[in-house]
Parts: sequence; structure tokens; C-alpha cells
Amino acid sequence: MSSYLPYIILAGVVLVFFVICLIFFSGSKAEKSHKKQEREEAQQLAQKKAEEKAAWAQIEALHNERQAERATARSHTAPVPKISTVTVRERRENPEETAFVTTKGEAVRQDGHIVYKAADTQHSHKTAKDNLDATRVLSRDEIIEAMDKVDKEEAAAFKAEAEEAKKRREEEAARAAEKEAAERQVAEAERRRKQAEALRQRQEQAAAHKKEETKEAGDPSLAHMAAVVSADLAAKNAPAGEAAATAATTVIPAVKVAAAVADSAGDQTQIMPPVKARTHTLSSNAPGDETRRMEPVQVDTASKDTGANRPVQAAGKTTDRRTQSRAAAEARKSPWGNELPASGTETRPVSHDSIWASDTVENSSIIRECAHHFMGQYGIATEEFQQNVNNITAAAFNRVGCKTDAEREKMVAPLIVQEALQNLQKAYVSDPQDYVATMGLRAFYDIVCCPAVSTRHLVAIDALKVMPYLNRSHYQILALLLLFLYSRNSHNVDKATFGQYIDKYVMPFLDHFPTERPYYQQLDYLHCTALETKETRFAEILADSYPLLFRYRGFTEEELRKALKGQRIPREYIVRSFNSPLIKLALVDDTMAIRYFRTTGITEREMQDRLLRLAKKRPCNFAGEEALDVMEDISPILADLGDIWDSTLLRISTLSLLGLYLAQGYVKETIGEEFDLSRWFE
Repeated sequence: MSSYLPYIILAGVVLVFFVICLIFFSGSKAEKSHKKQEREEAQQLAQKKAEEKAAWAQIEALHNERQAERATARSHTAPVPKISTVTVRERRENPEETAFVTTKGEAVRQDGHIVYKAADTQHSHKTAKDNLDATRVLSRDEIIEAMDKVDKEEAAAFKAEAEEAKKRREEEAARAAEKEAAERQVAEAERRRKQAEALRQRQEQAAAHKKEETKEAGDPSLAHMAAVVSADLAAKNAPAGEAAATAATTVIPAVKVAAAVADSAGDQTQIMPPVKARTHTLSSNAPGDETRRMEPVQVDTASKDTGANRPVQAAGKTTDRRTQSRAAAEARKSPWGNELPASGTETRPVSHDSIWASDTVENSSIIRECAHHFMGQYGIATEEFQQNVNNITAAAFNRVGCKTDAEREKMVAPLIVQEALQNLQKAYVSDPQDYVATMGLRAFYDIVCCPAVSTRHLVAIDALKVMPYLNRSHYQILALLLLFLYSRNSHNVDKATFGQYIDKYVMPFLDHFPTERPYYQQLDYLHCTALETKETRFAEILADSYPLLFRYRGFTEEELRKALKGQRIPREYIVRSFNSPLIKLALVDDTMAIRYFRTTGITEREMQDRLLRLAKKRPCNFAGEEALDVMEDISPILADLGDIWDSTLLRISTLSLLGLYLAQGYVKETIGEEFDLSRWFE
């Protein structure tokens, strides 16, 4: 082995030498290729610069040649060989669209405004190399940023346009209000003028009537009548011959006739007393004498007099009624002009004809017995206490349709009905309010008339058991939980409809709303509510109930036109967005889409999907300060309700079946709306 060692060393040295040579050779070759590539690029760049320089030289030569031609044309004027007789019509050019190209490659208007300018050719070597070898690709973030910038610009332009339109509408409304006020002033002046004219006519009629009466007082026909009466009296008192002679030759004055009539009151001929008498003194010598006559009855005069007096009185009453109704309507309006229902502290009075029947109490022994049995459980029973017990007992029998004692006795035979009647009496006597009576009677009816195996029957039994321990504050909590956790209004698509919804459904329950913790604990203890471990904020409830309105910002009108592809949607089905200056479909969520598209006439399935995707194009997080600002913009009451909800145990409360039942009855009694709870009770 040692004999081969020199050969091995020699072979290794040779191998190392070849490797080193190979490395040096390959490095020099790579360096040469790189230098060659740079040299080629420099040659290409130089060639391009030479071409550009040659092009500019040609352009300058052409420019100099044209300048020389213009100078020659100005210095030497050649005669026109022939004038054409053809009418040449010059094409009219729009100076805003026409531009002229200069030798520098610029497009210039007639006013000197440059609309196009060639790019600067002075670039560095590296910039030219980048432009030749590479094309820059934008990243996704840059594209999204650019799109957001465009959207913001469009939104800002749309907002400015909307504000300008709003300003115009306000100005038009102000002008309309001024015009209406002027019209009202003119109408008021006209009304006063007519009243003055009517008063003047009535005074003239009264004066004419008085003048006519004065004229009739001196009418000779009265004297003639008086003469006839006196002759008749004289004929009765005198002999027949004298009577004939006197009647033929004598005419007695009216004054003497009146005196004779007064003196002969006990005679056989008497003057019948008139309906309406007036006194006229005929002579100072006879102060006790008077002539009585009946007031003339004329249909036209009577109707005019009545018409002259009645319209003024009726107009006054009508004006008073209108003023009172207008004041009441103004008092029932919310701060933004919507009509308000009755407040939460006011309930509609229960009809005494339909519920209370005092005569039935007196005539029915069964009612008296049921009332006495309940009152016998208590040591002290005041007169008001007894009256309340009698009224609610009679109302309970009337509610289930019992008219006779036989029907009443049959109805109260089951023990469950007797217990329900006692609970009803206890609930009403504990809080003798009309809404308590109505809710209790409704529960009593469900106990008696609903099947014993139905859920409503059992829930109504529990409702009458817990009602004596509840008051209006408890019912307000139950009503708000029902309104926002278990129901929604599909018409709430814009600010106006939300304002109307708040006025009718929310405001009646916010008067003195309870925020104390014991109320919520009592409802939980009575199994009307359940306190959960997870909190649910008010903004989250609105977003879950109306997702397309609060969870997405909307879209632009241009995007809507592109999605419709020539079709149109009526303007009333497009609304302004709550949380951006964009627009939205008047749609609550996807479940209402079928009815929405059927109403708007969009039947193509592809277009429906395209519009739904457009409605969900810009999602947003409806929470925090942004949500509070949106609710404040919709209605300050909605923002206040959100603060109440998030700061009390409402945020962790849910309703049980008993709570749903009681809330339904209270809401119906307060605002007249009955919520459908069949999905929970059937």
C-alpha cells in the first residue's frame, strides 16, 4: 500500500489543480456574459436615444422649413390664379373639444390651455432599465385602497349632493310654510270680513223689522178693526134701532175703542191673549190701557232670523272644536312630528256596558255568593273593596257568556275555575286598574274556554296566580322584552318608518321606566323571565333583527344601475342608508326578499341574486360609538333606550311562556296591538 502512496498524492494534486482551474474559468465566463449583457443593454439604450435624437432632428428640420415657408409667403404675395365659385361651408368646431398639436407633441386649446403633454424623456439609466425590463404589478392591498379611495370620493360627492338637495327641500318647505301662513292670514281676514258683513246685515234686518213694526202700529186697518169691535159691543148693549143708526153714522176712534174693550172685560166678547205680547202706550191720559196683538209668523223671515243667528254660533263652536282638536293633536305629536298613541300611564277605559254589570250583581245569587265567599277570607272589607269584588265577579261571568244563574252555577262547578275566580278577584282588588281587569278577564276566559290540555290554559292559570304581585313597572319590562327580542316590524326600512314605530310601539312603555335591580329579580323569581349568563347589547339586537339595514353600509346609484342592467326599481323601494351616505334596498333581511322582488317586478333569478350580493357588498361592525351615533340619528329615544338596555338587567333577560303571555296582554291593552304567539303556544 505504501508503494502506491506517491501516485495517489500526485493524482490528488492534479485533481485539485483542475478543480481550481475550472472554478477560475467558469467565474471569468459568467463575468464576461454579465458584462456582455450590460453592454448590449447600453447599446440598446444608446440606439434608442440616437433614434429619438434623429426624430427630434427631423422634427426641428421640418419646423425650420415651415418657418421659412411662412416667412417667404409673408414677403412675396403671389396672385391667385383662379377664384372658385363653389360655396365652401366651414365646419363649426366646438372650442371646448378642439385642440391643436404643437411641434413639442402638446395638445393645446385655442385659449392656450394644454390638455396633453408628452412625458419627459430625461430619465436615469436605472429608470430606463426598469421601464424596459419590468412591469410593476399592484398588490391586493393597493387595489383595495384605491377602490376605497374611489368609494370615499363617490360617497363624499353623493353626500354633498344629498345635503344640497336637503337644503333645497328645506328652502322649499320654508317657502311653502310662508305661503301657507300668508294664505291663512288672507283666509282669516276674509272670514272676519264675512262676519262683519253678516253682522251688518243682521243689524240692517233688525232695523228694518223694527221700522216695519212701528209702521204697522199706526196702520188704519187696526183702527178699522177697533171700530168694528166697538160697534159690535154697542149693538149688544143698545136697542136695535139705535144700534143701526149708530153703526151707520158713527166711527169711534181707536183710543176710545181700546178703553171700551178694557172696561168690558167681563162681557161676552173677549180678546184672546196672544202668544207673544208687546206693549204700546197709546195715550198719556190712559196709562193703563194697552193693545195686544200676535207676532206675525212668516216663514222666510223666521228662517232668515234663525239662519242669521245660528251660523255665527255654529261657526264659533266649530272654531273652538277645531282649536281644541288642533291643540290636542299638537300635544300628541313627537319631537319629529309623528302622531303619538296614549302614554304608558294611560290605558283605554274599559267599557262599563261590556264588562261591569252592577244590575247583574243585584239579581244573581251566584255572583253574590262568590263575592261574599272571597270577602269572608279577610277581616276588614271596606265599601270600595266590596264594590270592586262585586264588579270583577260579575264581569268574569259576563266575559265567559253566562247570563243565567243556572249557567253560572254550572260554570263554577270545577275547582280549577273557582280557584281562578278567586285569583282574579285578588288580582283586581290588589290593583284596581282597568288594564288589570282586562288582562285578568282574558286569562279567566282562557282557563274556562281553552282545552285543559292546551298550553295557554296552564299559562293562564299561572298568570292569575302571579298578577297580584305585579304592577305597571313589571309589565313595562315584559313589554319591551317582547317588542325587541321576540318581534320585529318589517316596515322599518328607513328613518321615517323607525320614527313612527318608536312613537307607536316604544314610547308608551318608556314613561317612568324601571331601572332598579329588584324589579328584574322579582320577575325572575316569579318565573316571568330568566336571567342568562351571556349579555346581549341593544345594538346587537337591532343588527340581528334588521341585518340588511345595520350590518351593511349600502351601495351607490351607479352600482345599482349596473346591477339592474336597464331595468328599474320604483324609488319608494330604495332608501337611504343609516350608517353611510349610500343607498340600500328597502329590505329587512333575506327572508323578505321574495315578497320584495315580487312587489318590484324583478322576476329574473340571476338579477335577484345580483341585487342581494350588492346589498351585502360593504359589511360593517354595528357596535360601539358608531352604533350609538346611528341610533341617535334615527331617534334620540332609540339611543336613550339603548343606554337603558345596556345598563340594566334587560341585557341578560329573556321571557318565559308566562312572561310572553302577560306581555302580550299588556301590550294589547296599552296600544291595541295583539302579537301572534302561536309559534310558542301551539
